[in-house]
Parts: sequence; structure tokens; C-alpha cells
Amino acid sequence: MRHNNHIQHIVAGAPNADVKRYVEGNMTQNEINQAEWENPDNWTGPKWLSIYFSKKDSRCFVSKQIRALGPTMNLGKASGFAWFLIGMAILIAAVFISGKYAT
Repeated sequence: MRHNNHIQHIVAGAPNADVKRYVEGNMTQNEINQAEWENPDNWTGPKWLSIYFSKKDSRCFVSKQIRALGPTMNLGKASGFAWFLIGMAILIAAVFISGKYAT
């Protein structure tokens, strides 16, 4: 089902040759990455938060939908998810450390 939505998204804005290349698997990884980034099904939340999840995109970090806000992690990649967990662990540790020394 999700694959069909993705093909429909590509069909809506791409020349027929691009759609044919995607369906046949003849796209380069950079083209796949760009198509995945442009697919609204891979984004969750408001545009300023930009949570991105795509297993087909080879990048660990991608630009947010509002590019001026910097990069975000691709949680569909193991490395992107690992960076997310590391960031959360640092944040939690900082909260506990600041609470311990606040008195």
C-alpha cells in the first residue's frame, strides 16, 4: 500500500520516464534519496519539527522540510536511530546531573 502511494506521488510530479525508471529499479541512489525526501508519506509532524523515516534513503541526516532549520535524522536508518538514542541519553543525563547539583 505505501509503495503504491509513493509511486502515485512520483507520478504526480515527474515525467513518465522518471516513473518508469523508479518502477523498473533503474534510478541512482541519489535519485531515490531525493524521491524519498520529497514523498510526504515519509514525514511526520509539523514542518518545523520534521520527523523523517525512510528505509530506502541511504542518508543518516537529511535537510528538514524547512531547510533553514538545518538537518534532521533519518529514523529509518539504524545509524539515524542510534544518533537519536544517543541524543536522548545525553539530554536525560543532563537533566539528572543538573537536578543533582541544583541545591
